[in-house]
Amino acid sequence: LVEGNAVVWKPAEQTPWCGQIIAEMMVDAGVPEGVFNMVQGYGDAGNAIVENERVDTILFTGSAEVGHSIDEKLGGQPGREVSLEMGGKNAIVVTEEADLDVALHSAVMSSFKTTGQRCVSSERLIVHTDVYDEFKRRFVEVAESVAVGDPLDEETFMGPVIEPEHFEKVAAYNQLARDEGVNVLVDRTELADEEIPAGHEDGNWVGP
Repeated sequence: LVEGNAVVWKPAEQTPWCGQIIAEMMVDAGVPEGVFNMVQGYGDAGNAIVENERVDTILFTGSAEVGHSIDEKLGGQPGREVSLEMGGKNAIVVTEEADLDVALHSAVMSSFKTTGQRCVSSERLIVHTDVYDEFKRRFVEVAESVAVGDPLDEETFMGPVIEPEHFEKVAAYNQLARDEGVNVLVDRTELADEEIPAGHEDGNWVGP
């Protein structure tokens, strides 16, 4: 949009309402009709965009499986540009000279805000040995006390994950860590009853 291109955007099928709100914001901001376009749907809707030769550039954020499929279809095709973001192992590096207050805040925000459901969420913490013990102690203390609950409540830091499959994936990774002999410092996969909002017991609740 900034460079003068028209856009066709397909949000994830798990978050259609977020996409709808963004589209309405574009209208309210006065973006001309036909410049920003939104298509709701599942994978077949996205695939239709990918295979349409009138679309010069594809920007994709999502699973490695779908990303590789797009690459197989469009990679090397003249006139078609593709950028694929298929998840990464984003790291936060904490040096021996770091301000630990800032480092701790950044690490907690990146790891747990939006319940870790962002492609830019940190998945690794690389901490200098000189500050490792103190940083670890403080990080664990915060992770154990992060407020989980209704995402519309201002006191909540982490809401539920988007779907049951995501919860199962988180739980599976925690178990995998144990199976591989990792010292798991915090595991709030199973929350206490009082942490789950009343009337929403069937939600996909998980803590740090």
